[in-house]
Amino acid sequence: YQRRVHGGLSSVEEGVAVGVLNIISIFGALSVGQLADRVGRKWTIFVGGIAFLIGAAGSAAAIDFWTLLVARIITGYGVGVAIVISPLYTCEVAPTRYRGLLTSFSEFFIDVGIMLGYIVNLLLDDIPNQWRWMLGIGIIPAIAILVSLLVLPESPRWLMSKGRDVEAEEVLRKTYSNAEVIETLYHIREALVLTEQRDPKEAGIWALFHPSKDILPPMIAGLGIATLQQLTGNEGCVYYSPEILKKAGFDQKTPRLRATIGVGACKTLGLLVPMGLADRVGRRPLLIGGQLGMTISTVLLSISGFAHLPTLGVIGLCANMFTFSAGIGPLTHIVGTEVYPSHLRGILYSTGIALNRLGSGLVAISFPALSSASPGGIFAFFASVCLVSIVFIYFMIPEMSGQSLEEISLQGPRPDGPAKTRSFRQTSFHGSRSFIQNRA
Repeated sequence: YQRRVHGGLSSVEEGVAVGVLNIISIFGALSVGQLADRVGRKWTIFVGGIAFLIGAAGSAAAIDFWTLLVARIITGYGVGVAIVISPLYTCEVAPTRYRGLLTSFSEFFIDVGIMLGYIVNLLLDDIPNQWRWMLGIGIIPAIAILVSLLVLPESPRWLMSKGRDVEAEEVLRKTYSNAEVIETLYHIREALVLTEQRDPKEAGIWALFHPSKDILPPMIAGLGIATLQQLTGNEGCVYYSPEILKKAGFDQKTPRLRATIGVGACKTLGLLVPMGLADRVGRRPLLIGGQLGMTISTVLLSISGFAHLPTLGVIGLCANMFTFSAGIGPLTHIVGTEVYPSHLRGILYSTGIALNRLGSGLVAISFPALSSASPGGIFAFFASVCLVSIVFIYFMIPEMSGQSLEEISLQGPRPDGPAKTRSFRQTSFHGSRSFIQNRA
């Protein structure tokens, strides 16, 4: 936005045009739960794709600040929708044995998109009206999303919730074995029967304000991990990376852009860890290991800030990007889409992502001033949050790999973790197990 838009933007207008996207994405995320439950996961993807298409085209064609602002608001809504619906749809369609891998792809393609943004920025550096090309190129993925809907099936879980069992079975048979189809259909029906037996106040948005005893623990787990993801420092590293690289000797624009691409590569490569191991070793080991790495990296960045050691800062920056993507980055979405009961998954997951975006906005607003006052101090704070997150993960996040979504909802996470994981299972899913036993 530093390039001219018919006479130029003031610094305030630039800040508003950038910041409004994060703000509106919160409302976009909040709207997804009820929207996806009403019209389906597939049509919600369509809404997000249309918002991206209109927003990208409008931004590129903006003639003044106000038309740019409207286009950014539309884009922000699309961002909020996409952040929620992509993992939500994937987890409900994916076979149990590949759910961690396939849900990780949402974060993977976000990072690939960021990387491509860096590369496009470098390639278009000397082209007139660079900013129009940079914003307008978003039309391409928006069209790809809309075209993909011609072949994407609807979520079988949503189809069965609307009584369309035959269509749901057809979708499941595309990716599941015959035995898995029979078992999955049975579990989905059991979950739907349990939902029908519940008090209406335990369903929909009311559950946020009056959660029952069996809803509260998974609600704390999912909303907590979504909030902590943005408070552990990675967003600050993204904002601070140009300053770190500049102090490390990358003081010219083009070399700094190339170095930024290298940092982005570390973030993207980190995602190979959960993509390969989330379904093999489980969610908890990757979360705890990743947060240990985040703690060490933020300590290095803090030392670098206090002692003015730019090389150490670059090491801490790359380590932070890698460990975030290897742990809490994608696993927030994996855990968030599977820990909630089936009848509340859309509402609670969208609420968690709204809190996540709110945390991102708070970091974006406060970080420049705080890092200017004390770069070492702000990263010391992030390191302390990382330590708190390890404790939270150990006691509050259960292991859910290898179980179907309905098994998690009805029976609870498998009891092979630490004592607190077993306690989570006994407390939060006691009502569901009793219901099943009574029916048997």
